[in-house]
Order: sequence, then structure tokens, then C-alpha cells
Amino acid sequence: MRNAHISRQKNHYLASIGIAALTINTIALMLLREQVHLPMLEASLISSEIGLIHTYLLHCAFMFHHEATGVKHLTLFHGMACATMALTSMLLSAIVSMLGIAYPVSNLLAVAVASGVNYLLFSHWLWPGLPASSNQPTMIRKSFLRSWRAWVAYGAVGAGMVGVLLLIHWLANGQWQAYVILGLIFFMLFQSLSSLYLMLYTWEKPERLAASGGPTSYEPARTSFAVLLPARHEEAVIYQTIHKVWAASYPHDLLEVVVICHSDDLGTIAEARRAIAEIGSPRIWVEVFADGPINKPHGLNIGLRRTHNQVVTIFDAEDDIDAQIFNVINTVMLREQVGVVQAGVQLMNYTDHWFSCHNCLEYFFWFKSRLHFHAHHGMVPLGGNTVFLRRDLLEQVGGWDEQCLTEDADIGIRLSILGEPIRVVYDAQHVTREETPDTAEQFIKQRTRWHQGFLQVLAKGDWLRLPTLAQRLLAVYTLSYPLFQGFLLLLWPAMLLSVLWLRLPLGVTLVSFLPLYAFVMQFVVSVIGAWMFSREFKLRFPLWLPVQMALTYVPYQLMMGLSAVRAIWRETRRETGWEKTRHLGAHRRA
Repeated sequence: MRNAHISRQKNHYLASIGIAALTINTIALMLLREQVHLPMLEASLISSEIGLIHTYLLHCAFMFHHEATGVKHLTLFHGMACATMALTSMLLSAIVSMLGIAYPVSNLLAVAVASGVNYLLFSHWLWPGLPASSNQPTMIRKSFLRSWRAWVAYGAVGAGMVGVLLLIHWLANGQWQAYVILGLIFFMLFQSLSSLYLMLYTWEKPERLAASGGPTSYEPARTSFAVLLPARHEEAVIYQTIHKVWAASYPHDLLEVVVICHSDDLGTIAEARRAIAEIGSPRIWVEVFADGPINKPHGLNIGLRRTHNQVVTIFDAEDDIDAQIFNVINTVMLREQVGVVQAGVQLMNYTDHWFSCHNCLEYFFWFKSRLHFHAHHGMVPLGGNTVFLRRDLLEQVGGWDEQCLTEDADIGIRLSILGEPIRVVYDAQHVTREETPDTAEQFIKQRTRWHQGFLQVLAKGDWLRLPTLAQRLLAVYTLSYPLFQGFLLLLWPAMLLSVLWLRLPLGVTLVSFLPLYAFVMQFVVSVIGAWMFSREFKLRFPLWLPVQMALTYVPYQLMMGLSAVRAIWRETRRETGWEKTRHLGAHRRA
């Protein structure tokens, strides 16, 4: 008896959903025909798609448990729905042309037949034996909350289909420019919103923010560290850096520190040996090499071969490290059993130049938020310093690629391929402090090197060996960022001219402002981030800073775009020379 009751209840709900979808379908058809003036076939396909989206959402909310609203059911539903949608359109055209019945009535007849086919398919194949909930009001609330991701995904599929149909319509009516402009608008909107999401990822949930920091108590020191300090023309900063590393609060018998220099860099070698002589420990020395290439990854591989401790650590020549950083990493590695830790790096002199604040905030959002997103999904382009790697893992992947301009991101992806979990730690107390480039030219050269390195890693194709499709897509998106940024630099003027001079449909003109809204939202988040940054690091927040940020925000984005274009140009010409960033120790003065 109970099964019979449930079956009748299920049929009643199916009928109610069918009637609601039929109403939506008919209204949409009439609007598309009378107001948009679409041809019958296109209007029928679009209205049918709208009706199907409505049907699926109602099925999720009213009929079935949320476990039955995943990607599998979504795909099956849409596949079967496409068949019945085609059947609806063919029946509608046939009834109107052969019997001469008005199209609203013909649509009712066609949808009624297709609904019967839908009922048989859905009830006996897609969701067989799934009962309607015995507590409908409760299920409506729970299913609505739990299945929203499936609904969003299905809405995206439906929007894509509608876009294809509109493309057909515009092409048929000679309005292809409108579709091209619309596609570019949505590309810019996607890029802006995805960047905004990654900037705010850690703050989305309190547990993420809590987990992003380091431990508050330390385990006894058991891990030994080999600190690599590659340096070239760093005589202005290397002396103090060596002293800061050796002054760290960690047993010296568990440390070995090697400064790696090319034989022609006499100034840096002299300053390094002066600091080492003052320290007077055999556990710290200068390693000089004379072969090529003269770049950071080659120096790191030499340091890897000349050291022996368990965990290999990279610091840059200008780094100011926190005294407890080795205790933090020792604790994280022991408690969480991870072999790779990326600790925070932060530029500090945020008021020195017109671009300094934006540059500091990039690091702030990258290490405090975005890298945690990458770590959660198992695809981490590591940073260039304050990274800690177990020696056996480094040897397993063959060390650093000496031909790559971003050897850090490259080795991070190769470690991700192993499935090795990578822990990211960022809190204001334990970050490594650095300086922004001292001129715009230096900034562009630095960013060009990073962009070009990402393109090199993308071209190598190691990311294709990442275990999951989601990781591979994330890798492509991340490594292709220079292409996006260069394209956007060229796109903004073209988009502005098209909106001003082309005669576009009103809807396209209105939608064209969406990327601008997202861009403004990014700026607002940046200003809030600047205030949070100054608060976390106990720095003064000048009242004029938001005004300066507003005046320099677009020039900074243009400078980033110019760096991307320059990187693409260099890569196409196979110019892979290492453009080194000059360091003066400005963060120490700050």
C-alpha cells in the first residue's frame, strides 16, 4: 500500500512539474516570437531549452534526493532532453505547416507528446525507483541548498546552448559582430571574476583562514635543513641576509648554509666570505662555480649536490627571514607528515613607488589566498624562495630545470604530479620579507621573466601528467595567464571602440559593462586588502593611499599587460637570457 501511495504521489508531482514546464515553455515561445521576432524553429529550440532547465530544477527541488542530482544525472538528463526537444520542434513545425493550427496551440500539443516521452525515459531510465520524499517541505529546503552546484552547472550548459542558438540567429541575419563582441565580453568577465574569486578564496570560509597560518606551538627540533642562497651581484644585501639566516632560533648542528655564486661575481663572494668569517662556523660556506648556465636553477642544482641535510630550503639573497621559520616548518612537517611546505613571502616597502602598493598586494593575495586554492586542488606553482622540500622528493624529480625561467613553478608542478601534498603557510609573523623592484623598468623585466617562464612550463607539457582533469585545467589556466594578460591589454581599446562606434544590439551594449563592474570590484577588494595588509604588519595606512591606488590601478594593469606581451615576444624569438632584478635592501629601510 505504501509503495502504491508513493507511486501515485510521484506521478502527481511529475504531472505538476510537466504543467509548470509547459507554461514556462509557451510563455517563452510567445515572447521570442512576438517580441524578439525569432523564426519559429529557433524560438522553439530556445523556449524548449528554457523549459527543460525549469524542469530539471523542479525535479531537484521537489522530487528526488540530492544524491541524484550529480554530474552523471545532469549529463543523462540533458542528453535525453535534447532528443525530446528536437522532437518538440519538429512536431511544432509539422502541426503549424500541415494542419494550420495557431503556433501556441500547436506548441501545447507538441510539448504534450514530448512530455510523455520524457516521462517514460526519466521514470524508467534516469531516476528509476527513486521515491518522492515523504516530507516534501523539508526536502524542498534541503535539496535546494545541497544541489545548487548541479543547478549552476546545468544553467551554464543551458546558457551555452542558448548562446549557440543566438549565434546561428545573428549569423543568419548578418549580426556576427554582435556575437564576437559578446564572446569577448564574457571572456573578460570570466577572467575578472575568476581572479576575484582566487583573491578572496581563503576568506570565503573561516576554517580556510584559520588553516592558512602556521602553528602556535612548536615540536622539538628534529628536522635538518640545507639552506641554499643563490646570489648574483648581490653585494648590497647578501652580508645581512647570511647573518639573519644564521641568527634563526634553531640548533646550528641541524643547519648547513651554502651561498652559491659564479666565479666572476667577486663583489658578492667577498661580502659573503666577510659575513661567514665573522660567524666562524664550518657549517656555512661559499660554493663557487665556473660553468654555465649562469642562472638560479643551475646554482640550486649545485647546492643540492654539495649539501646533505634532510630538507632543502631556498632563500633569496635579499630575504629577511623570521627567526622561528625553521621551528614552524619542522613542526608542520612532523605533525602533518608533508614533504613540501611553501611559506609566505611578502614585499614590504609598499609606499616607495607609484606601483609598490599594487605589487605588495599581489604577494599578499597570492600567498595568503590563491596558493591555498592551488594546494587544495593539488596543483601548486611554488614560489621562488622560502620553500622547503624533502631531499628524496627533489632527487626523485631530478632537481631543477636549468633552462626554465620559472624553475620554482616548474618543480612545483612536477612534485604535484607525484601526488605529493604541498602545505602553504602564511601569517604575518613568519613571512619572509622582501622589497619591490626599484623602478618600473625593473618591474617589467622581472614580470617578463615570470610570464615567459610560465609559457615555457606550459610548452613543456609536464602538466599533462597531472592525475585529474581538474588539475590539468587549473594548470592550463594558470600557465596561460600571460597569454590572457597580453590579450586583455590589446582587447580593452578594441572593446571600447566597438561599443562606441559599432551599432550593436541594446542587450550587447548593456552586457558590455559587466567586465567593468568586475574590474571595479577588484579595485575595491584591493583597497580593502591594502588596509588589511597595513593592519596585519602594523604599518601606517596613509589617508591618501586609496586615491593614489585609484590613479595608478589602470597604469599598473597596463604595465602587467606590457610585460606579458614582451614575454610572448621574447619566447617567440627564443630569447631566454636571465634578466636579473636589482636588490637594494629597501624593505630593510622600511
